[in-house]
Amino acid sequence: MWPGVVKRGPFRPYISYDVPDPSYGAKIERVDVIYAVILGISFVLKQLAAFDSSAQQTPMEKDLMESVNHFKEKNFFLMSFPPLVVEIIGLFASTTGSVSIALLRRANLAIAALTVSAFYLALRKSDIVRVVAMVAAAGLSHLPLFAEESLHLSLNVPQLALLSCCLLSWNSFKRSQAFSRGWYWSLTMLSTFLAFASSIKFVGVVTWSWFIILIIKQLWEIVGDVNISTCKILRHTAWRFAAVVFVPFAFLVSTYFLLISNSRGASLDHSSLVSPYFKSWFLPQPMPQPDVVYYGSSILIRHAQSLGGYLHSHNHTYETGSQEQQVTLVDFSNNGDNEWIIEPSDQNLNAEKQLEPVKNGAVIRLRHKSTGKLLRSSSAKAPVSEQDYDHEVSCTGDNDYKGDSDESWRLRFERGKTPHDGLLCPFTIYFSLENEGQSCKLLSHDQRLPDWGFGQQEVLCVDSASKERSLFFIDRSNLYKERGAYLTYPKQSKLKRLWNLSREYIKRQYKYDYYLKNKDVTEGVSAENWIWNSFDSVTVNFIWFIPLGCVAMYVMTEITRWITWNPWAAATPELESEKRCYLDSCLELSIGWFMHYQIFTWSKHQNLTLAQYLPSYLLSLLVAAHTANYVWRHSKLGRLALVLFALSAGALTLQWA
Repeated sequence: MWPGVVKRGPFRPYISYDVPDPSYGAKIERVDVIYAVILGISFVLKQLAAFDSSAQQTPMEKDLMESVNHFKEKNFFLMSFPPLVVEIIGLFASTTGSVSIALLRRANLAIAALTVSAFYLALRKSDIVRVVAMVAAAGLSHLPLFAEESLHLSLNVPQLALLSCCLLSWNSFKRSQAFSRGWYWSLTMLSTFLAFASSIKFVGVVTWSWFIILIIKQLWEIVGDVNISTCKILRHTAWRFAAVVFVPFAFLVSTYFLLISNSRGASLDHSSLVSPYFKSWFLPQPMPQPDVVYYGSSILIRHAQSLGGYLHSHNHTYETGSQEQQVTLVDFSNNGDNEWIIEPSDQNLNAEKQLEPVKNGAVIRLRHKSTGKLLRSSSAKAPVSEQDYDHEVSCTGDNDYKGDSDESWRLRFERGKTPHDGLLCPFTIYFSLENEGQSCKLLSHDQRLPDWGFGQQEVLCVDSASKERSLFFIDRSNLYKERGAYLTYPKQSKLKRLWNLSREYIKRQYKYDYYLKNKDVTEGVSAENWIWNSFDSVTVNFIWFIPLGCVAMYVMTEITRWITWNPWAAATPELESEKRCYLDSCLELSIGWFMHYQIFTWSKHQNLTLAQYLPSYLLSLLVAAHTANYVWRHSKLGRLALVLFALSAGALTLQWA
């Protein structure tokens, strides 16, 4: 933050926020608004030639429209993005009766034009001269990647529009006198745009986190003002955190509350992917579960860390190892091969005459209901994770086979509470299963079997198993000791329940996105290749790589400043306003560029597109604009150099075209 005048304190220079620097405070004039409108209209006119409202739907459009239909029908569903856009389109469709994809594409094109206009105004508000701002905005509008996204319904376009509006509000906020009307208005607008940005795509949460870092940076600089009182520091802190932290968070949570409140019907594809606690929300009267699990019960066992995670076996054998019947996890519950009979290992315990509860520490056997075989672990290596400490898990024997130590499993309670001390209950008790013969724990992870295993999730037994990956729970049991002996959930307020369901929904979204929705997609462009991507057009390559070069130039500038810094020399402030503007703006923007890019390198799936780099590209384009602005303002020679560079780039483009 640098609207204040640099003063010399008793130990170091500091920025005074009570005395604004007259060099700052760029005001958007009427001519700037006219230029912004012209840029937006010219972009629309350019795109209309390629616009086709009847073109085939893209995968993103199909996902959006499918989610909108679920929302309209009030069915539960999972999607891989925050719910705000689906809710807006769904409510609009419910009010008007329907909404066409052609109308949504036209709206998307209008939002893209708004993005170009808002980007130009953000440049002007950050003290970028008009000619540089015009060139930068024109560069964005002529980027084929952005132009292509504007022609179909895409969440990337409103995300870019909101990012541009956030930058406009931020620059206005930084240049406003503290606690003035303009200051409050800019902070309110920033808060609103951040709330919407974080609720449209999850990369918006990165944008939100970036601005939280920026306000912390601001507060650090404000604290350095020796003349500011503690009361004012607290006031600055309270307003910033309320607007930039609390409001976007509350808005994001409210969108999930609305989505879950609206989800009152079960859906075949998604209902099996959530916990029994969540199912009870949209299935208010499911089959009541017994309060205790008894020997002889037919049960469904679920892996706690997986999406669906139903323990499953089928009449197909492994192609390696023991070549016995496969044991896997599947994502959906409506499969008879998911059912198991829980039996005591002790042959003297007669569970057929009298129901006996399963206790903590008991040694049990699990018999696959449809094939009659027992769950076992052997010394054979696991089919996919062929490590020395990984044991294969399979099913063996028949209905008459009683089993030995390899088919015996010690059940240990690891987490949860039960109304009956030491007795196994559905839903609430998370347990591990330790094989008596191999001294290993039953476990699953995200790896899938090959085609001969139908791509189902691998189950294995590991000597030193991760606790989180070895947790299971009973999803369903069928034996009741007496009428009314049912498991009940503790009573909770609706607000607390919505909060718990929202937390689970977000976790399930993350897992659903990479493990189920995008599990087979391998044709994407990896994030590591985004910044080095080249285009057929030389002009587009200039537009693409120059911003990246300017980011690299800024980083080298900072490295040079750190290398040449003498900590024993007298502190000297950066008195030159243009240099302060350049260094401070590029620092903020480079942090934002890195955050918006780095998050995608952590993706667990390969379904990434180059369009997901657009937020980072927008921020790097701002760095390029600040670099050109500094050169332009620095001297007439700098202006001449920029003009010569532009002419040379144009000549090379014509020559290489």
